[in-house]
Amino acid sequence: LTAEQGVKKFIEYYMETSQNKKGVAIISLNEVGFQKIIQELKKQAGEKIKILKIENYDQGSVDLRSQLLRIKRSKPEILLFLGVSPELELA
Repeated sequence: LTAEQGVKKFIEYYMETSQNKKGVAIISLNEVGFQKIIQELKKQAGEKIKILKIENYDQGSVDLRSQLLRIKRSKPEILLFLGVSPELELA
C-alpha cells in the first residue's frame, strides 16, 4: 500500500468503528516513511478526524514512557503506533 492508500483505509475504518470520535494520537518512529504517513493523515483527515497529539521517537529508543504520558494526557480514543521492531514491543 502507498501512504495515501493506507491512510484512506485507516480513516474509513475509524469512521465506521469509532463510537465517540474523540480523536487520534500518534506515536511514530522519526523516519521519513512514517513522517510521510503522518503528513498524509493530516491532509486526508480534514474535519473527519481530530489529531490530538503527535509524538516521535528515534530509532533505538528504549524508553517511550515520556511520549506515552504526553499522549495519555490528550485522552485519545485511538493510539496509532507507527514503528518497527524492537521499539514496537516497548509500547
